[in-house]
Order: sequence, then structure tokens, then C-alpha cells
Amino acid sequence: MVYFTDNKVPRAGIYTLPLQEAQTGLLGGGAVLQPLPVPSSDSEELILPGEETVPQMWVREWREYHITTAQKVMEQALVWGIKVRLSLEGQICDFIPEQLRGNPWRVAGGLLPAGTEEREDTELAAGDWKEMKLLIPQKRRNSSSA
Repeated sequence: MVYFTDNKVPRAGIYTLPLQEAQTGLLGGGAVLQPLPVPSSDSEELILPGEETVPQMWVREWREYHITTAQKVMEQALVWGIKVRLSLEGQICDFIPEQLRGNPWRVAGGLLPAGTEEREDTELAAGDWKEMKLLIPQKRRNSSSA
């Protein structure tokens, strides 16, 4: 109900916003927004521990390796939790290693054929692929579109 003065102007003080109570929401607590910390460049090194000890050719070069080196590349991808790009039966695929098996050496994981996002569970031996390369995720960039 609105109360007017004699000249049809609402009286001051009638419309006030309700006080916000401390307990709001379904469970009694309001949402508290807290900003996430921006990782420093020092913490990026922790994403791929030991990156400086890994041969750069594993990351930069698409090439065929000796079987024991190919095993080491795949094992490094497993440790870091990253993909490996492989040439498998004449096709380029990405592979996500998930488990190593020994005697004979094999790696189980998800195979992503080129151009698709379909995952196929498979097990590979080091001689099953030709060329390979570690796929390092892009590091944080500082840009205006970020």
C-alpha cells in the first residue's frame, strides 16, 4: 500500500530495502566469491616435473626411435599424463598412455584416430608404431583474449 501526501507525492522513508540476513540460501550460507590465484611462471615448472632433463627432440621432432627410446618416450608421457602423437599403421593418431605392462613391454591406453574425438581402448608394443612425438600442453599465455 502506498501512502501519499496531500499533493500526491509519496512520503519519504516508506520504501526501504530489506536488510540482508546472514543466513540465506538453501543451506543457510550465501555464495562467497573468492578469486582463484593466478599461477606464477615458477609453478608452471611443477606441471611437468623434470622437464629440463627430458631430451628436447622428444618434444620438437616427429621421428622414429629405437625401441628402447620409444618405450622411454611413452613412459615419460605416462608420468606427465600427456598425449603422444604416433604414426600407427600409416595413420597419425594421438595416444593417451594409462598403464605399463612388462614381459613383454606393452602400454595400455586410449587411441584417438586423427580427426576424431572417439577413444578406442588399446594395448601397444613399442614396435607397433613408427614415428612419435610428445605432445606438451601449451603453457599459460598472457594475451588480451585471455
